[in-house]
Amino acid sequence: MPKTINEYGIINAMQILVDTLNQSSEETTFQFFHNFTKDRLDNKQVEITLYRTVQESVNNIFKYAKATKVDIQLKDYEDMIMLTVEDNGIGFDLEKVRSGDNGFGLKNMQNRIDAISGFLEIESKIGKGSTIIVQIQKHI
Repeated sequence: MPKTINEYGIINAMQILVDTLNQSSEETTFQFFHNFTKDRLDNKQVEITLYRTVQESVNNIFKYAKATKVDIQLKDYEDMIMLTVEDNGIGFDLEKVRSGDNGFGLKNMQNRIDAISGFLEIESKIGKGSTIIVQIQKHI
């Protein structure tokens, strides 16, 4: 388990991650939005999965996207939690990545989300950036 989640909860851990990213990158600006009223989720595995998904998304953005702006949103709805990571980078051909020898990060993301019965959607268009959407039902 990431130490920051254990010590501070998912909301503070995400903010610390975003603050660190902003301090370490001159080319890319990161913003974090949430509507949670508490710092922790009831399920630690969900917290870890969301955090790791953001980390993998950011890793891919740094490696490939050439983005200048990244918005990370964690939303608490009545029946689900939704995470979105959206960048304004160069985008990519999702089918090409999935069918090729690359895309291990995306596969890892999918496996993590499948393990908690979540839903992962990846949207990307060449020249239009990318969006990662994760939906997790609260009844797990």
